[in-house]
Amino acid sequence: MFLVIPAKSTAEIITEKFQATIALMKKQNRSEIPSVIAAIQKDLLTVYSGMARPAHKQLLGDRFNDMGGATVMADYMKFLKTDVGLDKEEGIRCFIACFNVLLNFTHSSHNFASALGKTDALLMLLKQAEQLKTGYKSSKVNVFSSYC
Repeated sequence: MFLVIPAKSTAEIITEKFQATIALMKKQNRSEIPSVIAAIQKDLLTVYSGMARPAHKQLLGDRFNDMGGATVMADYMKFLKTDVGLDKEEGIRCFIACFNVLLNFTHSSHNFASALGKTDALLMLLKQAEQLKTGYKSSKVNVFSSYC
């Protein structure tokens, strides 16, 4: 007699990937920044962009939020900014990957956006945008002029 083990559902696989990514970010280990970038790209952003229906994207954002993803992401971005520094290539690449998660998940999931609003991530991003606004002006173009 053979024991048949059912295959994991897509939801279970995604949940495991979210858990692994969250656990990696919680460590806040400088040497693991490349692994965090890879996990964010593969297990968050690629999965998100692979979802065709807005309802599925909402479910992803809601699930990530239910696992504490908004808070962990905000804390990790703070770690990147304060402990690693955004003047280092890896720090800025990871910060941008995190920012892309915030953009996508807040767009599709009200729950994620609401939880993120309870962190200090939005204030940090506004301060970062202000630094970019003053740091990247030229005599010809202000990249933020149409937004500010």
